Amino acid sequence: IQRNRTLEVRFAGDPNGGVSLIRSDPKVRQVIEDTRSCTVELEGNDVDVQRLLRQLVAAECGLISFADKEPTLEDVFMMVTKGLVT
Repeated sequence: IQRNRTLEVRFAGDPNGGVSLIRSDPKVRQVIEDTRSCTVELEGNDVDVQRLLRQLVAAECGLISFADKEPTLEDVFMMVTKGLVT
């Protein structure tokens, strides 16, 4: 059902450098920022996720967590209903 990957990324300090790097990735579709974290919607596969992770680590931007975010039941419902309405 899910077309894109959703990732949760957390930073130890100021996330601006890491978020800027994430936003510059051509496979990134959306970034929702929080105080020291962000949720990333990425159009891609495992190779694209690995590439983004390597870039964040190499940039030494204070990365402390990087993980797939599993969709909630509500997320799945919204994806399904959006697909049926169009």
